[in-house]
Amino acid sequence: MAQWGAVVSAASKNTPTAGGWRLRLPADTDLAARVSALAVAEQARNPFFSFRLDLHPGALDLHVSVPNQARPLAAELF
Repeated sequence: MAQWGAVVSAASKNTPTAGGWRLRLPADTDLAARVSALAVAEQARNPFFSFRLDLHPGALDLHVSVPNQARPLAAELF
């Protein structure tokens, strides 16, 4: 959880969406690699999570989707 906390604290925006959250992160290659590794590990533990990374000039958007019944667990992370 601490690793996700570092990602969340790096976000300039953390926006709730209909299915989860969108975090706006700096476009940094090391951060993108860490987020990708965390997403893979999280999905191995909780396969109901869905992650998508969108790269933009100067920004990286992390989209996190979860089913409604898993929102309380996900809210602890994001």
